[in-house]
Amino acid sequence: MPEDGENFTAFVRDASQAFHAQRLQLSIALSTQLLTPSLPLNQYAEIFNGFVVYREPWELAKIAPLVDFVTLMTYGQFGKGTAPGPVAGYAWVEQSIRYALQFVPREKLSLGLGFWAYRWCGNDVAYFGYPEVQAALQRTGAKPQWLDAQKAPHVEFEENGCQNRMWFENRRSLKEKMKLVGKYRLHGFSAWRLGQEDPEFWKEMKERKVKPKPRAAAQP
Repeated sequence: MPEDGENFTAFVRDASQAFHAQRLQLSIALSTQLLTPSLPLNQYAEIFNGFVVYREPWELAKIAPLVDFVTLMTYGQFGKGTAPGPVAGYAWVEQSIRYALQFVPREKLSLGLGFWAYRWCGNDVAYFGYPEVQAALQRTGAKPQWLDAQKAPHVEFEENGCQNRMWFENRRSLKEKMKLVGKYRLHGFSAWRLGQEDPEFWKEMKERKVKPKPRAAAQP
């Protein structure tokens, strides 16, 4: 609720004082404030580089000084209640970073990576990890396609009388998003959640000589 914004900030302030008094770090995971438009852009009150700005009760500018870093939840762009689409399209992720950097110092901003997949079957949307994606591909023989505009893989296949549409993350799509960490010199990355990812992602990190300290991000 809008009236809860100041109370939330006060809570973070109290937590910050308590954590730092014990020489502990405090991080917070906050959703990106950019949404994918469903109407013509001129029908929205505020637009940022093609995306709708959703005003949260809390203010990033007030919270950022209180914590050691902010995990930006740049995942869940499409999912339950939406048409099929990527877990986190590249343009949406980048513009979310750019928007947040107006309020959070780059060294305090951690990029949120979603490791999971969504499968649409009519109005039914299932949530699962990369191992289940691989199992479905082996079971159906379907071949994933790469959508360069979103820098994300997807696949369609018929199963159980339903045309399934699946969007997921893999080594290639995560590699593209990790480039944004370097481009904007961010704090690092956080992920939801370990065990759901394409295991090749860690090989990518090793080849890039990255020593990640993956942090648990908030559930979508």
